[in-house]
Parts: sequence; structure tokens; C-alpha cells
Amino acid sequence: MRFLTVLLALILPLLPLSLHALGLAISHSAEATLIDKVNNQAIVAGSGLYLNYRESIGDGVKGTIPGISLQIIRSFNNSLYTEVAAEFEKGNLQYNGFFFDLYHIAHPLNAGTLNSILNLNADIGAIFPLKQSWPDLRLIYYLELGYRQWERTVPPPFYVAGVGVNSFTEEYNNFDYMAGIKLEWKFAENAVLVPNAGAGLTLNPTIKANVPDAGIFIAYNANLGQSYYYQLGAALYWFITPNTNLNLSAKYETFAFGTASKNVDGIYEPSSTTNQLRFKAGVGFAFS
Repeated sequence: MRFLTVLLALILPLLPLSLHALGLAISHSAEATLIDKVNNQAIVAGSGLYLNYRESIGDGVKGTIPGISLQIIRSFNNSLYTEVAAEFEKGNLQYNGFFFDLYHIAHPLNAGTLNSILNLNADIGAIFPLKQSWPDLRLIYYLELGYRQWERTVPPPFYVAGVGVNSFTEEYNNFDYMAGIKLEWKFAENAVLVPNAGAGLTLNPTIKANVPDAGIFIAYNANLGQSYYYQLGAALYWFITPNTNLNLSAKYETFAFGTASKNVDGIYEPSSTTNQLRFKAGVGFAFS
């Protein structure tokens, strides 16, 4: 219920902009340009994600893992902008920190972890030519709703205080809401550069820990505190045929989760900050 209340409070004031764009889309048409093709395409890409996760008590995960992504961008009469994207990375990262046993004693733990990260995003926005005298520049104001799932597993065997422990898994889930701006610039005959920036909130973050060794650890499920979410990125599209492009992109994201309340055993999840940088190289196929 809190998630829906926050989401409506953020979206409702921005609805007039989307309605304005829809009106333009219905009434306006234009011949397809290179920027139009950037805004009407499907992209398949390989990715590399550098993740730097740090909890306030000192635990951390850091490293780079590979992945894939699928992105579909669609505009309507060059006025209404929509985009959906799915990104998935999987690989091994180093965990440096410690665990608490049932007696709340901290035990150092440094181990490799298997990580899988899924991102789903949906955008809607309005496209504005800056000036008639600048046909190669367009501005997009957009809203984004995203979902993220991060699962990390310490595979067996590993040891805590000399005791062998089976696989330990934690799963983080959250939504995020963001308002952002993109600038589309056709700077060469066959190339378009698109920088973007956005800011918002993490929404309804949760943690679920799957712990089979109840004699040492206990299962833990909790709601985390919502906090800030910022994004900065850029994409370059180089058209090698009228409807096919090679593209490179980089996206930096930073977001946080607040501290969860303690359970009956006094266990809690501390606040955390995540900084991540995702690089992609892909192929785009324009619809028009």
C-alpha cells in the first residue's frame, strides 16, 4: 500500500506532460530521420556490469560480471516515446565481510559468490525538437518504472569459526521510480549520440535469506528502507545500413537501501549503498 501511495504521488503531477505528448503523436507526422530510427528499434547487446555493493557495517561485494540485454524503443509520430528493456548478468564476485552466529558473534568471511542480477525497465515520455533551426537535436523527458532482483549465493563448502556450512543465499528485490532527460544529437551523417540523466527513489526493497544451517544461522526476511536512486549514461549509435546500427553504451547507477528492523533474534539487515557501471555493445534494427 505504501508503494502504491508513493508511486501515485510521483506520477500524477507528471501526467499532463504525457497527455500533451500523446496529443502531439495523434496530430503530428513526419518523414523518418536518423533520430526517428534510433527511437524505433530493437537492440540485442552483450554487457559487462561492474558492481560495488557496500553495507554500513563494512560487508561488501565488488567485481565485474558478464550479461546480455534486450531493448525495444518505439515512438509514435516522433512525439510520444516508449521503451522497455531487460538486462541480465551472472557471474562470480568476491564477498568480503562477516556473518553473525546465533550468539551474535561476528565471524570473518571472505568467499567467492555466484551472483545473478535481473533488471526490467519501462519508460514513457515526450519528444521535443529544440528548435526548427536545430533539426539534429531533440530532447526527451521521460518517466521510468523499474524492477531489480539480485541473488547472491556462497556455494559450499565454506567455513565459519571452523564449522563447515552449506550454501548460503540472499535475494534482494526492489522497484525504482525515476524521472529523466535524454538529449538526442545527430552529430555525423550516420551517427547519433544520446546522453541521459535521471533521479528517483528505490521502492519496496526487500531481502530474503535462505539459510539451511539453523544451528549457525537463521532464515531472515525483511523490508528494507527506501532511499535515493540516480542514473547517468550515454549511448552511441552508428548506422552501417539504413536500418541497422552498431551501438555502444555506458550507464552509471547509484542507489541505497535503508536499515531493516530487527527480528525477534536481534538480527537485522544494515543500510547499504550500491554503485554500478554497465557497459554494452550491441546491434540495433530499426522498424522504419
